[in-house]
Amino acid sequence: IALQRNAKLEEAEAKVKEIRTQLAEIESIFYPKLTGIFYISPMYSVRGSALDEDVEVQYAGLSDWGPYTHLQAVLAQPVTTFGRFAANERALKARIAVERARVREAEQMVALEIRKLYFGHLFAKSMLKPLERVLNTLTEASKQANEKYESGSGSVTQIDLNKLQYADHQAHRYLLEAEYGRDISLAALKHTMGLPQNAPMAIAEKRLPRLPKESSVKLSDLLVEAAQNRPEWAQLDQGEKATLALRDAETLANMPALFLAGLFEHNWTPMRDDATNPYHHDPYNGMTGGIALGVQFNFDPWRF
Repeated sequence: IALQRNAKLEEAEAKVKEIRTQLAEIESIFYPKLTGIFYISPMYSVRGSALDEDVEVQYAGLSDWGPYTHLQAVLAQPVTTFGRFAANERALKARIAVERARVREAEQMVALEIRKLYFGHLFAKSMLKPLERVLNTLTEASKQANEKYESGSGSVTQIDLNKLQYADHQAHRYLLEAEYGRDISLAALKHTMGLPQNAPMAIAEKRLPRLPKESSVKLSDLLVEAAQNRPEWAQLDQGEKATLALRDAETLANMPALFLAGLFEHNWTPMRDDATNPYHHDPYNGMTGGIALGVQFNFDPWRF
């Protein structure tokens, strides 16, 4: 239950998802990119072209104005960044491995905390019955000691009565501590499991189990197994890989990006005469397009 509901584990798993989104953002760099713009605006009348000596411009009347539309779209496909984004991708994949190891670490810490609280609860419950028997024995012993003391036989002195009274107070103190430990450990169990304090929960075992038999495993074997399985080692290993990949990414920060792009542009307005001469650029009527291989770079020598 704790491994499913504990907030520490949810926080660690959310960190993995956060790094995954950063990785997806890096990987999206190599997806095709389509950017476009379209707008419509008013345009006054111009009759004639750049090749005519007399050009008529009309804008005084409402009929001299009309619409002008512009559509432009660029489709770009990144080809390579010469290792820059690949290094960032390696760094983020190593970061994901680090965060996964932290999830395992959080799982182990929660499991250990639950184990401590569970056995602490059983230990407190196991102490209640013996302490109650001790109190009953002390009550009976105090009764008999008082009777002998009152008889004046001298077999029981005031010091003996004080000792019995002190033992009774100590037993009551330990009983209160056991009851407190039973209640507080159960409350801590519910908190660690992510349950409300009023949630009903019955412990399957009623007393602390016996200690298991000693294992014959050597300490050196345990150390080897810990080195293979402990998530802290995975964090160190993957963290080093992430750091080296980030160093490579910073080294390649000034490398350009090679891309393949396609352009489409369409302009139209009835308020301007269409220019048919190919040497005359007409931004008001016509359709153009094409493809190109380009390089984009942002050179900053201080980033080396």
